[in-house]
Amino acid sequence: MGDYLLNSLQIEGFRGFKRLEIEKLMAVNLIVGKNSVGKTSLLEAIRLYGHRGNPHVILSLLSARQESLPASYLERLNPIEAQTFTTDIQNIFYGRPPIIHTSINQLGIRIGPPNQTQLTVAIKPLQNDLLELGLDIRFGSKGTQGKIVDFFRDTTQFIRYLHDLEPLPTVIWVPSTGISTAESVRYWNAIDLTPLEEPILQALNLIVLGITRFSLRDTRAGKVPIVLYNGQKIPLRSLGDGLTKMLELALALANAQNGIFLVDEIGGGLHYSAQTKMWEFLLNLAKALNVQIFATTHSNDCVKAFEYVSNQLTEIEGQIIRLEKWGEETTAVVIDENLMEFALEERIEVR
Repeated sequence: MGDYLLNSLQIEGFRGFKRLEIEKLMAVNLIVGKNSVGKTSLLEAIRLYGHRGNPHVILSLLSARQESLPASYLERLNPIEAQTFTTDIQNIFYGRPPIIHTSINQLGIRIGPPNQTQLTVAIKPLQNDLLELGLDIRFGSKGTQGKIVDFFRDTTQFIRYLHDLEPLPTVIWVPSTGISTAESVRYWNAIDLTPLEEPILQALNLIVLGITRFSLRDTRAGKVPIVLYNGQKIPLRSLGDGLTKMLELALALANAQNGIFLVDEIGGGLHYSAQTKMWEFLLNLAKALNVQIFATTHSNDCVKAFEYVSNQLTEIEGQIIRLEKWGEETTAVVIDENLMEFALEERIEVR
């Protein structure tokens, strides 16, 4: 097994996971399973771990599922609204126990490789006011604690805590809805006029041949992706949603060097005939940039393409992780390359 950022993973008390343990992780991990089994939650847990419990990541997870207000509203909350926001935090804890009506011992999250440094997020009495509950964030033996709303309004205290830790790995997150225009601009600016421009063009030509340049143009609606296609400047979106999806994946992965790349519903928006090309591109670029991939999918075409490419590219370790729920317990069934080859030969569906 390779020297990955995450070789194994244990999650306790986070969202729908009372306890989940995955004993073996690979360079590329495709997560499958039925609806509401926890595929997206698994990506969220890895994202939170990679960011060492950053409160703004917690807020992003909540607002993405419409469980809380976006960060831009927090500064304007009055005391009563702030208390309401405090109760929103219950959504990231297993069972969503109401904070004000439950034992604080039940409100704890633990994420990380077993027997290694783990992230814990808990609700605890404040050290200087045992009558008031606060948020306690720890990575191993180092941590910080404060009022819940204050954590989200002012990052100063959390930044001090980060300074005591080793440098964070790069963690790039692509939700099922895709990345925002602002993120696309930021990702492109980071690689503009560097050798990483070339993989972007390669990715676009996997979907539409004849694209020789890519840029972002200022318009009244903001930045718009533009391509030089057969000698003409054309808005990228006019060539189809599949091209936009491939651009987002390529831009995001190109910014994940030496880190972790998380993608929810990775095959969405791509025709089945493009799935194999997508996986070949992503696996090869991830290997070149030393990136560990975690992705989810519902698509059988996406799974079959991954099985095929993973077996063809023998120098890149990949596996499928199927999540299954039995009552309150969630288990992870690991399907490695040998089992994937058998499944392909016997035409067994592994979703």
